[in-house]
Amino acid sequence: MMELILFALSIVWPVFMIYGAYKLLATHQLVQGLLKDRQRKMQLKWESGQVQGILNNMSEEGVLQKMTTVERVELHEILAKEYPVWYSIYGKEMTYIPRNR
Repeated sequence: MMELILFALSIVWPVFMIYGAYKLLATHQLVQGLLKDRQRKMQLKWESGQVQGILNNMSEEGVLQKMTTVERVELHEILAKEYPVWYSIYGKEMTYIPRNR
């Protein structure tokens, strides 16, 4: 009987150790993922505000209306380089900056 209990413990103990290590690593990965998501959201909020401010100012000053299509495409490329998180979500949807905002 004692041998059976020791045999069961010798099998169960490593399983619990492996499960505990997995749980610890999975929790750590989850926390790291959540932190990255939070930082990305904050970065996106900031970049979106910056881009919208730039485009609104340019529109109010009449600069966008005077720009050619090529210049607006170049502006789009510049914004993509300066604000990569914004571009990865919103910038790809519009191929160029529209004349009227």
